[in-house]
Amino acid sequence: MQSSRLWALFLLGSAAATAALIVLLDLTPSSRRRISKPGGRTRGVGVEAGAGLIVHATGGDPEAGGALREALKRTKADRIFVVAEIRTNLAAELDAALKRDGVDPRRVFLMARSVRLAEVWTSMAETNVFAAAQCWVRAGTEPGSPEECVLPRYLGLVAEDAAAAPAARKTAALALKKGCHVVYRELESGAGAELRRERRENDVLDDAVVWFTTLRNERVTVPREAMERLGRTAAERWARLTRGDFDEMARIGGPAPGRLILKALGSRSDKYRIAASARCKGTWFGEEVLRKLDALLEDPNEMVRLQVIDSLALLARWHNVRAQETLCRAALDPGMSDKDREAVVRALAEATRLDVPLGIAVPVPGGDGEAYLNRGGAWALHTFLGLLGSERPVVRRAAEGAIWMWKVPDDAAGQWRKRFPDRLYESLTGSGDERRDAIVALKKWAADAYPAP
Repeated sequence: MQSSRLWALFLLGSAAATAALIVLLDLTPSSRRRISKPGGRTRGVGVEAGAGLIVHATGGDPEAGGALREALKRTKADRIFVVAEIRTNLAAELDAALKRDGVDPRRVFLMARSVRLAEVWTSMAETNVFAAAQCWVRAGTEPGSPEECVLPRYLGLVAEDAAAAPAARKTAALALKKGCHVVYRELESGAGAELRRERRENDVLDDAVVWFTTLRNERVTVPREAMERLGRTAAERWARLTRGDFDEMARIGGPAPGRLILKALGSRSDKYRIAASARCKGTWFGEEVLRKLDALLEDPNEMVRLQVIDSLALLARWHNVRAQETLCRAALDPGMSDKDREAVVRALAEATRLDVPLGIAVPVPGGDGEAYLNRGGAWALHTFLGLLGSERPVVRRAAEGAIWMWKVPDDAAGQWRKRFPDRLYESLTGSGDERRDAIVALKKWAADAYPAP
């Protein structure tokens, strides 16, 4: 599987044209000026100018561009992005955009929708700049061969319908062999799925934008001036840090300011531990900080614990193995308070929501590919099922609410191996033998559909 580094995102596209690419720039306080809204064009946008650049290869499809702009607004990322459109040659126009706007190529992120996969692989081979990518795969799109390309470390694949799933999963298996961390999603298809599909599509787009923002400085050395400024702050007034100081650490991100976050997480001050743990949601500060968050699940302050749970859940959603395992272990820990365990189960359910297959009944590639693609459902599902027999009512109810995502109407259960029939869920409300039999049947189903990772 993957190492416990911070995971996720994204790549791959499909049949006829539209790619988007995100280049994020450092936002320095000395130059926080109002930037243009997405869709505008800003010349001379460099690292010190404080803007993010979205290079969107539309290929003539206006809908994808509009959906991306709405995602930026929903996630409140629209103030740090400007948009430049690419219509034909992604590699050539990307190079022109990098030179024109002074973009650091280590902050380049790709989102591809309705683009032929062969074109995506070609652009990846020619540009070699993408830090992470997400691609949406449509039916009839062959995965092509990514073996000769330099893929991003974080790669996401979205199957747009049931017919697209085989190609998307085959591509995921190829990318896994190359050492990519792959996050796989499926959109719902079929009769009556339109409204549910639209909501899930928005959720997947929003998730990609948040992840790209989190990764913005992972490959970039923090500017010396920014670190000197933080260093002076820590040295001169460590006992009087403000909310703005913690915001600045989160704005920069990465292991360098992570050292200050780590110090704050170990502080005697409840206020500092709460502020630092809250900034870990949506910002990557390095493995040491992640290990410290694990330990803070036992912090004496309830607000610290709840902030840590919230931050770990976001990392778990992007398949960070350490965050997943930590939350599952906490959910099963009888020594935790009922309130904390309920919060953990609800966080696990939210982190798992985008991993639940929505009725796509197609074979999964064998070997490591199958194990990985199944992991999205398995890592939390088995924890939820293990809690159905808990003696704590609040924990049981939270687990029952979490597994609701996997149920389908009885007459559809035969079509969807990855979902269980509604009658089993209804039986959980019974008592005695009826409930025990339902739990046994659910565990048997899960062992077959989602082998434990």
